[in-house]
Amino acid sequence: LEALQGVFFFYALVGVALFSAAYLAEIFRGAISSVHSGQWEASSALGFTRTTLWRRVVGPQAWRTAGIVVVTGTETG
Repeated sequence: LEALQGVFFFYALVGVALFSAAYLAEIFRGAISSVHSGQWEASSALGFTRTTLWRRVVGPQAWRTAGIVVVTGTETG
């Protein structure tokens, strides 16, 4: 039984890690989709590459939204 407790703890830890990863992925997905489509269109009209678009436009706005949700723990961010 002693050996099984370590295995059960490991499986519980993996379960919590997977749950947390899925929760954070959903937060970041929502934050990225909250960036207005006009931002995407404006950056392509300015000739931004895809990398520049993510680094300069979408990334900062999404990180701001996701950061508020992660830090405060509220879904209304």
